[in-house]
Amino acid sequence: MLNRILAKLEDSQRPLLGPNYSALRFWGLLLPEKITKRIFYLFMHFLVTFFTATEYVDIWFVKDDINLLLNNIKITFLATVSVAKVITFLSRQKDWKAIIEYVNNADLAQRGSNNVRKNIIIWKYTKYCRKITYLYWSLMYTTVIIVMGQPMFKFFCSEEYRNNVQNGTETYVQVVSSWVPFDKNTVAGHIAASIFQSYAAIYGGGWITSFDTNAIVIMVFFKAELEMLRIDSSRLFGDNGDSLNEEDTVKILKDCHRRHVELLRKRIIRRNLDENSKYLMLGPYESGWWLQNAAKQKHIIILADQFNKNIVFTAGPFNDLSVSTFINSRYLTCLKWILNEVK
Repeated sequence: MLNRILAKLEDSQRPLLGPNYSALRFWGLLLPEKITKRIFYLFMHFLVTFFTATEYVDIWFVKDDINLLLNNIKITFLATVSVAKVITFLSRQKDWKAIIEYVNNADLAQRGSNNVRKNIIIWKYTKYCRKITYLYWSLMYTTVIIVMGQPMFKFFCSEEYRNNVQNGTETYVQVVSSWVPFDKNTVAGHIAASIFQSYAAIYGGGWITSFDTNAIVIMVFFKAELEMLRIDSSRLFGDNGDSLNEEDTVKILKDCHRRHVELLRKRIIRRNLDENSKYLMLGPYESGWWLQNAAKQKHIIILADQFNKNIVFTAGPFNDLSVSTFINSRYLTCLKWILNEVK
């Protein structure tokens, strides 16, 4: 059954981004064209954003209890980061769609290659992206289920807690600490608050998983594209001793140059030093350039100069962004903290 569900997420038109693209559409980060659906998703986004604001309001009411205060702050800051991500994604919808479309087209162009090394790279990065996506989803949705279920679990499993709630010496455990304009310590009030808090937890989890896995997959593809560019540039004068004519050499040269320029044109990347792009310019020198005459060897200089324009993702004006810096970001540190608290 699980395989059947995962198979539905695959898309022959998007062999790399299929599941990620489906998630972005399902959670409304990629807004639909139909106006009624667009309004619906914008309203859903507004509700979660409003809920985050109520978390800040609740800080005032729990400020005297250090445990409740710290629990509120760590969840609120995580929610704030998520809201910021979604707002920037929605406000730069056109740019994100252009990046996703570029990655999809570039990926499709490389598939079905006769080059064994490139096919191995494509298979590896596709498999890796699926693992990252599905494991990340599993981790987040498991966390959401635990967070939603812990108040009920504690109520039914702890007789002392039930008695304390009934005699008023202890308050109900909330799904997520937030303010509501009614008494949360009545049965009806607690249920109503839990429903709204559960909605925010579910939808917020959808935000995080769809945004983050899409970003990771795109970064993985850019790394793989640089590796494949290096392979193609090493074939500038042929493979395995088979010499290419001038026309085919120029064709490969133009293709490599075009692909690298397209990488540089993406608005989220700029010139800086990066380990993966640094080794790209070695590709032309891995070809049989020393067997060529001076007229053909000029192609090496042209392509090497182009590849010398190193590229790197940036996190706004704050930091250069790579897979390692993304994994070590404060957001994931906060997520680990939450998981430890749940355990």
